[in-house]
Amino acid sequence: MSSQEWLRHISIAFVLLPFIVGLLRFHYLKEDYKLLLGYLTASVLVETWGEITFFMNSKGNMIGYNIYTILEVTLLGLLYVKFIKTKLFKRIVLISIVAFDLLATVRCLIDPHAYDDLSWSLSNALLITYVLLFFYDLLKQPEIAVLTKYPMFWISAGILIFFSGTIFVFLFGKYIIADMDTMGDLWDMIKWLNIFYNILLTIGLAQKKSVIKIQPN
Repeated sequence: MSSQEWLRHISIAFVLLPFIVGLLRFHYLKEDYKLLLGYLTASVLVETWGEITFFMNSKGNMIGYNIYTILEVTLLGLLYVKFIKTKLFKRIVLISIVAFDLLATVRCLIDPHAYDDLSWSLSNALLITYVLLFFYDLLKQPEIAVLTKYPMFWISAGILIFFSGTIFVFLFGKYIIADMDTMGDLWDMIKWLNIFYNILLTIGLAQKKSVIKIQPN
Protein backbone atom coordinates (compact mmCIF):
# COMPACT_ATOMS: atom_id res chain seq x y z
CA MET A 1 0.00 0.00 0.00
CA SER A 2 1.42 3.39 -1.00
CA SER A 3 1.93 6.31 1.37
CA GLN A 4 -0.93 8.15 -0.34
CA GLU A 5 -3.28 5.24 0.33
CA TRP A 6 -2.19 5.09 3.96
CA LEU A 7 -2.85 8.83 4.29
CA ARG A 8 -6.29 8.34 2.75
CA HIS A 9 -7.24 5.64 5.28
CA ILE A 10 -5.83 7.59 8.25
CA SER A 11 -7.69 10.72 7.18
CA ILE A 12 -10.94 8.78 6.89
CA ALA A 13 -10.37 7.17 10.30
CA PHE A 14 -10.19 10.64 11.89
CA VAL A 15 -13.88 11.11 11.02
CA LEU A 16 -14.58 8.66 13.86
CA LEU A 17 -12.93 10.94 16.45
CA PRO A 18 -15.61 13.68 16.75
CA PHE A 19 -18.33 11.10 16.09
CA ILE A 20 -17.28 8.98 19.08
CA VAL A 21 -16.86 12.03 21.34
CA GLY A 22 -20.30 13.24 20.23
CA LEU A 23 -21.87 9.89 21.09
CA LEU A 24 -20.16 9.79 24.50
CA ARG A 25 -21.39 13.30 25.27
CA PHE A 26 -24.79 12.89 23.61
CA HIS A 27 -26.82 13.41 26.80
CA TYR A 28 -24.75 16.46 27.74
CA LEU A 29 -25.00 18.23 24.39
CA LYS A 30 -27.49 21.02 23.87
CA GLU A 31 -30.23 20.03 21.44
CA ASP A 32 -28.80 22.37 18.80
CA TYR A 33 -25.46 20.52 18.72
CA LYS A 34 -27.21 17.25 17.88
CA LEU A 35 -27.54 18.55 14.32
CA LEU A 36 -23.76 18.34 14.20
CA LEU A 37 -23.93 14.75 15.41
CA GLY A 38 -26.36 14.01 12.57
CA TYR A 39 -23.83 15.46 10.13
CA LEU A 40 -21.04 13.37 11.65
CA THR A 41 -23.19 10.25 11.38
CA ALA A 42 -23.64 10.94 7.66
CA SER A 43 -19.87 11.48 7.36
CA VAL A 44 -19.08 8.14 8.98
CA LEU A 45 -21.60 6.30 6.80
CA VAL A 46 -20.42 7.77 3.49
CA GLU A 47 -16.73 7.29 4.34
CA THR A 48 -17.36 3.71 5.47
CA TRP A 49 -19.11 2.97 2.20
CA GLY A 50 -16.28 4.69 0.36
CA GLU A 51 -13.76 2.39 2.06
CA ILE A 52 -15.83 -0.68 1.17
CA THR A 53 -16.02 0.31 -2.49
CA PHE A 54 -12.29 1.11 -2.45
CA PHE A 55 -11.31 -2.37 -1.25
CA MET A 56 -13.81 -3.97 -3.62
CA ASN A 57 -12.13 -2.11 -6.51
CA SER A 58 -15.51 -0.81 -7.63
CA LYS A 59 -16.10 2.40 -9.56
CA GLY A 60 -16.41 4.35 -6.37
CA ASN A 61 -18.99 6.03 -4.23
CA MET A 62 -19.65 9.21 -6.19
CA ILE A 63 -23.42 9.01 -5.78
CA GLY A 64 -22.91 8.69 -2.03
CA TYR A 65 -20.68 11.76 -1.91
CA ASN A 66 -23.14 13.76 -4.04
CA ILE A 67 -26.00 12.93 -1.65
CA TYR A 68 -23.71 13.59 1.30
CA THR A 69 -22.95 17.10 0.00
CA ILE A 70 -26.67 17.91 0.13
CA LEU A 71 -26.92 16.60 3.71
CA GLU A 72 -23.76 18.48 4.66
CA VAL A 73 -25.06 21.90 3.60
CA THR A 74 -28.51 21.20 5.06
CA LEU A 75 -27.41 19.98 8.50
CA LEU A 76 -24.54 22.44 9.01
CA GLY A 77 -26.66 25.27 7.61
CA LEU A 78 -29.48 24.49 10.06
CA LEU A 79 -26.87 24.38 12.83
CA TYR A 80 -25.98 28.00 12.04
CA VAL A 81 -29.64 28.98 11.86
CA LYS A 82 -29.83 27.85 15.50
CA PHE A 83 -26.84 29.90 16.63
CA ILE A 84 -27.01 33.05 14.51
CA LYS A 85 -29.11 35.71 16.22
CA THR A 86 -29.62 38.24 13.42
CA LYS A 87 -32.92 37.50 11.66
CA LEU A 88 -31.68 38.69 8.26
CA PHE A 89 -28.71 36.31 8.45
CA LYS A 90 -31.02 33.46 9.44
CA ARG A 91 -33.18 34.10 6.37
CA ILE A 92 -30.13 34.24 4.10
CA VAL A 93 -28.94 30.88 5.38
CA LEU A 94 -32.37 29.23 5.10
CA ILE A 95 -33.02 30.51 1.57
CA SER A 96 -29.56 29.44 0.40
CA ILE A 97 -30.04 25.95 1.87
CA VAL A 98 -33.30 25.46 -0.03
CA ALA A 99 -31.83 26.84 -3.28
CA PHE A 100 -28.71 24.69 -3.00
CA ASP A 101 -30.65 21.53 -2.16
CA LEU A 102 -32.86 21.99 -5.22
CA LEU A 103 -29.88 22.62 -7.53
CA ALA A 104 -27.76 19.78 -6.16
CA THR A 105 -30.68 17.33 -6.17
CA VAL A 106 -31.48 18.07 -9.82
CA ARG A 107 -27.82 17.66 -10.81
CA CYS A 108 -27.60 14.41 -8.84
CA LEU A 109 -30.74 13.03 -10.53
CA ILE A 110 -29.41 13.93 -13.98
CA ASP A 111 -26.09 12.14 -13.44
CA PRO A 112 -25.79 10.59 -9.95
CA HIS A 113 -22.38 9.03 -10.61
CA ALA A 114 -20.72 12.18 -11.95
CA TYR A 115 -18.11 14.24 -10.11
CA ASP A 116 -20.27 17.30 -9.40
CA ASP A 117 -17.61 19.99 -9.13
CA LEU A 118 -20.21 22.78 -9.22
CA SER A 119 -22.25 21.51 -6.27
CA TRP A 120 -19.18 20.59 -4.25
CA SER A 121 -17.55 23.99 -4.77
CA LEU A 122 -20.80 25.85 -4.15
CA SER A 123 -21.34 23.92 -0.92
CA ASN A 124 -17.89 25.05 0.26
CA ALA A 125 -18.67 28.68 -0.60
CA LEU A 126 -21.98 28.54 1.28
CA LEU A 127 -20.47 26.98 4.40
CA ILE A 128 -17.68 29.57 4.42
CA THR A 129 -20.35 32.28 4.18
CA TYR A 130 -22.33 30.77 7.07
CA VAL A 131 -19.23 30.79 9.27
CA LEU A 132 -18.41 34.41 8.40
CA LEU A 133 -21.99 35.47 9.17
CA PHE A 134 -21.77 33.61 12.47
CA PHE A 135 -18.45 35.20 13.46
CA TYR A 136 -19.74 38.67 12.53
CA ASP A 137 -22.83 38.01 14.65
CA LEU A 138 -20.65 36.70 17.47
CA LEU A 139 -18.61 39.92 17.60
CA LYS A 140 -21.76 41.81 18.54
CA GLN A 141 -22.38 39.65 21.61
CA PRO A 142 -20.83 41.34 24.67
CA GLU A 143 -21.82 38.47 26.97
CA ILE A 144 -19.09 36.15 25.68
CA ALA A 145 -16.80 35.15 28.55
CA VAL A 146 -14.13 32.80 27.21
CA LEU A 147 -14.23 32.28 23.45
CA THR A 148 -12.04 29.16 23.50
CA LYS A 149 -14.55 27.42 25.77
CA TYR A 150 -17.41 28.07 23.36
CA PRO A 151 -18.01 24.89 21.28
CA MET A 152 -19.21 26.75 18.18
CA PHE A 153 -15.94 28.70 18.03
CA TRP A 154 -13.93 25.51 17.50
CA ILE A 155 -16.54 23.98 15.20
CA SER A 156 -16.69 27.12 13.06
CA ALA A 157 -12.91 27.47 12.97
CA GLY A 158 -12.68 23.91 11.68
CA ILE A 159 -15.34 24.47 9.03
CA LEU A 160 -13.72 27.73 7.87
CA ILE A 161 -10.23 26.24 7.57
CA PHE A 162 -11.31 23.01 5.87
CA PHE A 163 -13.76 24.42 3.34
CA SER A 164 -11.57 27.44 2.53
CA GLY A 165 -8.64 25.13 1.91
CA THR A 166 -10.53 22.69 -0.30
CA ILE A 167 -12.84 24.89 -2.38
CA PHE A 168 -10.45 25.31 -5.31
CA VAL A 169 -9.34 21.68 -5.17
CA PHE A 170 -12.98 20.60 -5.55
CA LEU A 171 -13.56 23.19 -8.28
CA PHE A 172 -10.67 21.86 -10.37
CA GLY A 173 -10.95 18.28 -9.12
CA LYS A 174 -11.55 16.79 -12.58
CA TYR A 175 -8.24 18.18 -13.82
CA ILE A 176 -6.39 17.03 -10.70
CA ILE A 177 -7.77 13.48 -10.97
CA ALA A 178 -6.83 13.37 -14.66
CA ASP A 179 -3.21 14.30 -13.85
CA MET A 180 -2.53 12.78 -10.41
CA ASP A 181 1.18 12.33 -11.14
CA THR A 182 1.84 16.07 -11.15
CA MET A 183 -1.15 17.40 -9.17
CA GLY A 184 -1.78 14.58 -6.70
CA ASP A 185 -0.23 16.59 -3.85
CA LEU A 186 -3.18 18.99 -4.06
CA TRP A 187 -5.55 16.09 -3.47
CA ASP A 188 -3.42 14.95 -0.54
CA MET A 189 -3.91 18.40 0.98
CA ILE A 190 -7.59 17.56 1.45
CA LYS A 191 -6.64 14.54 3.55
CA TRP A 192 -4.40 16.59 5.87
CA LEU A 193 -7.04 19.31 6.17
CA ASN A 194 -9.63 16.65 6.97
CA ILE A 195 -7.51 15.38 9.87
CA PHE A 196 -7.12 18.90 11.27
CA TYR A 197 -10.82 19.62 10.68
CA ASN A 198 -11.96 16.61 12.68
CA ILE A 199 -9.56 17.43 15.51
CA LEU A 200 -11.12 20.91 15.81
CA LEU A 201 -14.63 19.43 15.74
CA THR A 202 -13.60 17.06 18.52
CA ILE A 203 -12.25 19.92 20.64
CA GLY A 204 -15.55 21.75 20.17
CA LEU A 205 -17.67 18.76 21.17
CA ALA A 206 -15.42 18.07 24.16
CA GLN A 207 -16.13 21.46 25.75
CA LYS A 208 -18.10 21.00 28.95
CA LYS A 209 -20.61 23.72 28.22
CA SER A 210 -21.27 26.81 26.18
CA VAL A 211 -20.08 30.00 27.85
CA ILE A 212 -22.87 32.06 26.32
CA LYS A 213 -26.55 31.55 26.02
CA ILE A 214 -27.90 32.27 22.55
CA GLN A 215 -31.26 33.98 22.50
CA PRO A 216 -32.92 34.77 19.15
CA ASN A 217 -33.88 38.36 18.38
